[in-house]
Amino acid sequence: MDSLSPEQLYEKYGSPRYEPVVRLDQCRLPVGVPENVIVPIWLGKESELVDLSEAQIILTDFGESFMPATMARPYSNAPEVLTPPEVYFEHSKSLSFPADIWTLACTIWAIIAQCPLFEGYNPSSDWVIKEQVDCLGKLPGPWWLKWDARTKWFNEIGERKIEAHSRPLEQRFNDSVRQPRQESRMDVVDEIEKVALLSMLKAMLAFIPEERPTAQEVLDCEWMQKTLTELHCLDLKGWSGIANIKL
Repeated sequence: MDSLSPEQLYEKYGSPRYEPVVRLDQCRLPVGVPENVIVPIWLGKESELVDLSEAQIILTDFGESFMPATMARPYSNAPEVLTPPEVYFEHSKSLSFPADIWTLACTIWAIIAQCPLFEGYNPSSDWVIKEQVDCLGKLPGPWWLKWDARTKWFNEIGERKIEAHSRPLEQRFNDSVRQPRQESRMDVVDEIEKVALLSMLKAMLAFIPEERPTAQEVLDCEWMQKTLTELHCLDLKGWSGIANIKL
């Protein structure tokens, strides 16, 4: 950018766009407040225009990371919708790598579906647990009995009191992945890919931490291997291309 003149900069990225500063009460602006502000310039480009060869992933901000072998931490500072269930029910146990597997599953879903798996605006812990049960099924016995708020939404066998409000994982997939892609005329997710993806996510979202796969086992899953192979070959035609999404 240092080599561009203002005219060249405007030609490449557009002229500055001004927005008037207006008070909510419609009164005159105080002295010293500018009458207009300039919308920040965007120097990027749409994801479809970025080749994989030029895409760079940078991992940053490890301020919340810790080594389970040397530090005990029974709590999580992740957003509530990403928090694994053991945080709520196993207060005396330290989190370990299975908690990351749970959060990774939620992140994979959010990338594919463009919305969180467990939804809620500034949700309480009970609301998040409700979302987890609604999506994945009844909690393990001891946890189920510990959860006092369960009767607010579920009967004692884990079914929603109002069946129409139930949204299991497969329905969330249809609502948040398959249907939007059809409406946008994108490649349809075929049944083979759907089964492979949901099978991987269900394993990663096992309620009992010890039952979740390791990171290596996740990499070895059918869906992950197929996606990685296609990305490596830059050929997404054979698989419905769920990884080739707009971010």
